[in-house]
Amino acid sequence: MDFEPRLTILHQAGMLSEEDYRKVQDVIRFFQEKYGLTLTEENASAMITHLCAALGRIHRGEPVEPLDEEVYEETSQEPTFPKALEATQALVREILPDVDLLKISEEEADMLGGEAELPALMERYGLTLVVLTLGGQGARGYFRGRRLAVPGRRAHCADATGAGDAFWGGMLSQMRFRGVTQAEQLTEPLVQEALEYGNVSGWLCVQGRGAIPSLPTRQEIERHLV
Repeated sequence: MDFEPRLTILHQAGMLSEEDYRKVQDVIRFFQEKYGLTLTEENASAMITHLCAALGRIHRGEPVEPLDEEVYEETSQEPTFPKALEATQALVREILPDVDLLKISEEEADMLGGEAELPALMERYGLTLVVLTLGGQGARGYFRGRRLAVPGRRAHCADATGAGDAFWGGMLSQMRFRGVTQAEQLTEPLVQEALEYGNVSGWLCVQGRGAIPSLPTRQEIERHLV
């Protein structure tokens, strides 16, 4: 059974916008045309369900967090998962030549071959900076052959939603505050400073509830910088 009846119902009920409806159809068509893989209710139900949910969150301006372990386990059992993972890896690698600065989680790093492969990945695709966030363990940055790091901070985690966005948004805003408008302008001290700024931003975010309400201000971040 194909997804059209379910997608039509979600669309008509206002749970899937016209734009997102077309995007899901494009994904289904992409797998069929490029990989000869027909996604159906029987072989890709969980994947399409969570894709619809993620698109809805993006449409509402909400952050999209990684699947929790239980949902990931369910999705990974579907017959199409290995092929879907392969296709996703291929799609990510297609856009990397157009990327200067990349922020990834540990799960995303694994999808690209693991942290040990990041320097080679940067050289292959011409990436200027790759930042690997490590949750409560802080983050590491790879820049011009150097590995920089910031340690984790102890915190009472009320809600981790949006922590990665807070980290990356904070880091980028600090770069912009220092006048950086091009990747070529980055220096090691600037990257280290931005890492520390983003680290505090993410740390403050998890102590509040709600992805948007918990985003810290510049004044709040600067009060906690050492």
